[in-house]
Amino acid sequence: MSSYSDRYMSDYQFENLLVGFRHKKVKQILLEIQSTLDQCRVLEVGIGANLLVNAVSLNDSFSWSIVEPDKNFLNLVPKQKHITTHQEFFENCGNVKAYRGRYEIIILSCILHEVDFRDMIKETARNLAPNGFVLVVNPNVNSLHRQIALAAGIISKLDDKSDRSKFLGQTEMISDTMLINEFLNYSLQLKNMTGNFVKPFTHKQMERLFSWEEFNDIIDGLDNLSSELVELCCEKIFVFNNRIIT
Repeated sequence: MSSYSDRYMSDYQFENLLVGFRHKKVKQILLEIQSTLDQCRVLEVGIGANLLVNAVSLNDSFSWSIVEPDKNFLNLVPKQKHITTHQEFFENCGNVKAYRGRYEIIILSCILHEVDFRDMIKETARNLAPNGFVLVVNPNVNSLHRQIALAAGIISKLDDKSDRSKFLGQTEMISDTMLINEFLNYSLQLKNMTGNFVKPFTHKQMERLFSWEEFNDIIDGLDNLSSELVELCCEKIFVFNNRIIT
């Protein structure tokens, strides 16, 4: 059986572009949080081929740990003083458990719909520092491209798994309500939310637009609409923290 990374990379043309725009938004949020902390230990659970850590400058007060079971992805991580990697599943990682309750930022980027999301949120809550934040990127059940597919009869309900989701072995579509309520079970409250609107159609449909001379202008325009059309974005970016929000 092929590895997850093999399947993921076999359909990577538009995905690479999508991840780039996602990382731009996550980096901005990450740096805003980091600027409020004296110490910032980041735990990133699951990575792909386009690495978020490459976009961030690390130092003695800003360190990064990555937990990823697929060695093909881990081999892409640069060997730097402030980066540590663990080839393991999150729930089994002893090195992470040794620092339980000490991570100021935990990043779950497009991972929850690939696992038992309730178990992963429980483990995340255990590892989060008292003043910590969780950044979550999650596919949007109510995205424009899903609503178009529903209207066209391609899917029978909004939370149906797409062919690409089935190919990658993804488990289920998680609604905003499901996600927010599960974090609330561990007293982690939603601080803010934004989105990524660069995919109003499916991956394959977006790839057909690559040949358009105006493609770069179109994709930049879609990106600029992200903050205005959050409810229709292809994915949403959530920030949770464990302090009471007034």
